[in-house]
Amino acid sequence: MSISLYTVAEDVWNFLKNPRLEHLSPYFKANPAQIFPYLLLLSFMMVFMLMIPVSGLLVILGIEEMDHKIADLYDRPWLLAIRAIILAPIIEEAVFRLPMKYSYVRIFAACCIVLVMLSAFIDSEMIIGIIAIVFFLAIALFHFIDQRNENQFNIQIASWWETHFYIPFWLLTICFALLHLTNFKNDFPLYVAPFLVLPQFVLGVMLGYIRVGFGFVFAVLFHALYNGVTIGLALMAQATLPST
Repeated sequence: MSISLYTVAEDVWNFLKNPRLEHLSPYFKANPAQIFPYLLLLSFMMVFMLMIPVSGLLVILGIEEMDHKIADLYDRPWLLAIRAIILAPIIEEAVFRLPMKYSYVRIFAACCIVLVMLSAFIDSEMIIGIIAIVFFLAIALFHFIDQRNENQFNIQIASWWETHFYIPFWLLTICFALLHLTNFKNDFPLYVAPFLVLPQFVLGVMLGYIRVGFGFVFAVLFHALYNGVTIGLALMAQATLPST
């Protein structure tokens, strides 16, 4: 099987029609270095094609400018690189892609990271404490029940997860996209929220394809590569603007 933009796009499309855990051919799986450039190009092409009509729609709705928090870091590119190319890929992949292959240990790890992330948005230590206590009690109860039933409960969940993989795949992908609404400083109508995070939705789809096909580490690397290219282009565009 040859590897080209067409064959990679066709494989991604076939996966999206029916997301499943085992989807890559052995030849694709053995050649990530050849496939990644096409996946990166495909990601940017999809974002570009989607954002042209969306940009026009936002103008019609009177929403022409959205202040992005990341723009505040343009004058500190080293900090921007650490956050976007190192921290974000590791943390976000651990939360949204690591649990795609079911294991309650992976889900537990992802939920622990979510608790830490919530502490940045919820000022009340009491609320965070209550959420953490309920979470750890639920985990302990699950483990107790599962052990009493000789791990049958966990086996049943794993079987359901594999059979209905499209459900966790799309839920995690949508949640990943919606998380990026926190990047905007402006207030905006809720109905435009899905349009604002279309680039992250496209990225989430690609990362899910990579995570279950190649593995978690490859998803982190692709995420870092995508963010690196995006930030690099943004910084170059910023440098060409006349100073005021």
